[in-house]
Amino acid sequence: MAEQQARIAEFSRKDAIEIIADVRENSELINYLGKLGANVTVKQMDLGDFQVSDRMIIERKTTKDFEASIMDGRLFEQAVRLEEFEKPIVVIEGREGKPEAERIHQNAFLGAIISLLVDYNIQVVFTKDEYKTAELIFAIAKREQLQEKRPIRFLEKRKALTFEHQQLRVLEAFSTIGPQTSKKLLEEFHTLEAIFNADEKELARVIGQAKAEKMKELIVKKKTENKKEEK
Repeated sequence: MAEQQARIAEFSRKDAIEIIADVRENSELINYLGKLGANVTVKQMDLGDFQVSDRMIIERKTTKDFEASIMDGRLFEQAVRLEEFEKPIVVIEGREGKPEAERIHQNAFLGAIISLLVDYNIQVVFTKDEYKTAELIFAIAKREQLQEKRPIRFLEKRKALTFEHQQLRVLEAFSTIGPQTSKKLLEEFHTLEAIFNADEKELARVIGQAKAEKMKELIVKKKTENKKEEK
């Protein structure tokens, strides 16, 4: 299906705030962003729900969505992909803006939030409803674009990968390693050889214990074969 695009709340002001919203997002929220003064482009997004600058992406989840993504494992797969942006944010909406679980144990709920903060460097914000979420998104976009001078930009695809980008691609093949984490590893260790030879403690110092354990396991563990099943 051809990508759907719509332009909402067009303004002639040069300082109009531009926001890209995923086509599957809440229409009331999007309309309210327009009323707040944003030019909202609605399109199919491959990553996140709202883009507000060249470095900031926002993933919006209701409390139920957040809990469901914990239970089916999607949350941390999304977290890795969100690292493509320098400053990703997860907004959890509902429960009167409080970090309280509905269907899962509170410890699991808080544990997932802590992991996003510590292991993935993703900011987590709680809002009461879609209107408060819209106000937050608009305020962030306004600060990014007007104060920080960080407009939304679409980068052109590179015709050929540089040597550094080939190295990054290798690291990004690890299930827990995203673009930003890959850059941190190369900045610290300089070569792929040094990264692969680093012990778990050295890796944890750069990317956190959880990611280091998983990465080291993938590097050193041998493939196990069940010969009986093959017969």
